[in-house]
Formats: sequence, structure tokens, C-alpha cells
Amino acid sequence: MEMDYIWFSLGLLALIIGLIGCFVPILPGPVFAYLALWCRFPMKGEHLSPRIMICATGALAVILLLDFCASSFGTKKFGGSRCGSVGCLIGTFVGLFFAPYGLILGPLLGAFGGELLGGKTRRQATKAAIGAFLGFIFGTLLKFVLCLLFAWVFFFF
Repeated sequence: MEMDYIWFSLGLLALIIGLIGCFVPILPGPVFAYLALWCRFPMKGEHLSPRIMICATGALAVILLLDFCASSFGTKKFGGSRCGSVGCLIGTFVGLFFAPYGLILGPLLGAFGGELLGGKTRRQATKAAIGAFLGFIFGTLLKFVLCLLFAWVFFFF
């Protein structure tokens, strides 16, 4: 019974870190929230079904992929070219090494630079960079919703 409290506390801590990690780019928020679900397995009588865990794993994979690509998609939606999208993806990757600010500025600067290298005007490049930023915000929102869903499963299933 004492171990159940420890596992529950660890799961709760992982959920809190996960929710914070949605807004602090250096922390992989959804991954921590997902780990909270695994903290339920050692608890007596508190197991989550394999179906729930498979769905959670799939949702985590999809959200992580969407989060990585969201800025590039935003660039495209705001009139950016392939150069801007590629620049955005490169900026996102490079930004990982300069967290936390690099994760926000990387896609922006990457899309802007990619568009300029692709022959677009500064105005067009700025518009594409704004799309990259909005994509980043969308990805953050997706991660937050997934973490809330994992928290709901942790407490009510």
C-alpha cells in the first residue's frame, strides 16, 4: 500500500512536469505526462488497460510529429515556399541546441532566412515567419491538450 503512494506521487510529479513542459520548450511535456500513465502499472488494482496505453502511445507519437512539423505547416499556410518550410525545419532542429529561446526563434528565423534565400521579399519572408510562429503556438496548444487528456486518464481511469 505504501508503494502505491510512492507510484502515485511519482505519477503526479510527472504530470506536473508534463504540463509545465508544454510551455517550457526545454522539457518534453507530453513525454512526462505519458510516463505518469506508466506509474499506474505497479499500483495494486489500478492498472490501465493495454488498449488505453496503445492509444496513448499512438497519440503521443502523432502529437510529437505534429508539433515538430507545425511551424513548417504554418509557414506554408501563410504563403511560404518550399524554401521557407525547409528553412523552418532546419531552424527548428538548430533551435533545439539553443533552448529555450532557440525553440521559438529557430523556426521563425529559419522560415525567414529560407524565404530570403528562395528569392522572396522581406515582406513575404516576414509573413512566412509569422506563419511559423503561429504553427509553434498551435503545436504548444496540441501538447497542452494531450497532457490534460493524460492527466484525466491518470486520475479517472
